[in-house]
Amino acid sequence: MVKTGNVSLEKRDAVCTLRDEGLPIRAIAETLHIGRNTVSQILKKKRETASVVDCPRNRRRRVTTVPEDRLIVITSKRNRHLTSPELTHSLNRTRENPVSVSTLKRRLQRANLRGCVATRKPLLRPIHKRNRLAWAQKHKDCNIDDWNRVL
Repeated sequence: MVKTGNVSLEKRDAVCTLRDEGLPIRAIAETLHIGRNTVSQILKKKRETASVVDCPRNRRRRVTTVPEDRLIVITSKRNRHLTSPELTHSLNRTRENPVSVSTLKRRLQRANLRGCVATRKPLLRPIHKRNRLAWAQKHKDCNIDDWNRVL
């Protein structure tokens, strides 16, 4: 038989309550529409642990530590042009166990750093620099009233 999911806490409490009232396992199973083995397992768990709440399960260990996560975010913020594979490569040079690109992307996403391409700005040419200097020299003597009239 295929496992279809966990029995709700309310049903587990109902199983214990009905058993305390003296009902047999078969009657409890028919009343709550669950299997006899399920009722038996719930009662066994209640006897052994004095609770019907699920135990915490083991989770897979994280590949990166919290300081490494901070390092990833700081490195990404310092150099916005680095791609995820480049960041992964630089991180893996200092680690014994390699980190995948997808793991690194998840760490960046958790820090609200989405994969965006930084736009390239055109460099200032000598003529642009001369024009800026001329404009600044022309307007260096303007007072507050003059600037208030701008837009």
